Amino acid sequence: ELQKLCDSVEPVSDDVAMKVLMEDMKVNNLVELGDIFDDIHRVASASLGQVYKAKVKETGQTVAIKVQRPDMVRKMSLDLFLLQSYGKAMDAICDVLTNQIPYHANFMECFAQ
Repeated sequence: ELQKLCDSVEPVSDDVAMKVLMEDMKVNNLVELGDIFDDIHRVASASLGQVYKAKVKETGQTVAIKVQRPDMVRKMSLDLFLLQSYGKAMDAICDVLTNQIPYHANFMECFAQ
C-alpha cells in the first residue's frame, strides 16, 4: 500500500524540474543546459523525485538524470523530526505502562542517519 501511495504522486512540472536541474548543474538557463544534453524528457516520477532521459552531446551517451523534488530536504527533515518525537513519546509511555526496555527513539534515529 505504501508503494502505491509513493508511486501515485503527481509529477512536478518539467519547468520546475528543469530549474532544479539547472541549479544542480550550475548553468544559468535552458540554452546552457541544451549545450550539455540533447532530448531531455521525463521517463518516471516518484515521491522523492523524477527521472529524465537525455543524451550527452559531447559523448553521445544516453543517461538517466535524477532530479529531486524541490524542497524535499525540508520535507524529509520534518518527517524525521516527527518520527523521532513519536519515538520519544512512545518510550515515555512504555516506561510508565510496561517493563519494556525503551527502543523506539533509537529505532527512529536509525532513519535519520
